[in-house]
Amino acid sequence: MRKTRVCIALAIVSMASLMSITSLNAHAQGSLELSDLRGVVDPGGVTGYISGIATNTSGAPIDNATITINLLNAQGEILGTTQVKGTAIAPGQRWRFRAPTAQPYDQSVVTVKTS
Repeated sequence: MRKTRVCIALAIVSMASLMSITSLNAHAQGSLELSDLRGVVDPGGVTGYISGIATNTSGAPIDNATITINLLNAQGEILGTTQVKGTAIAPGQRWRFRAPTAQPYDQSVVTVKTS
């Protein structure tokens, strides 16, 4: 039987500040630690991406990892979702991820699931 871990971190992003994440340091997500989270908007102001680094801080390989990011408006309502998946992440390995965004948003909620 496989163990599955689900953890949540909140990241606030603002279109007015070019999608920069204002107050986010490294956040432990079970056996993955997220750091360097950034929101980037392409020149048209609509599409872009959220990128970061996920580090396997456990002593065991992570077979599968899914980072899901809900894109929210200022009232906290979900406007859309983006997702990236990683596989075979070795202990200590750093995985640079980049999740595309297809609409403007005010904040995001990041969820990490590993197995």
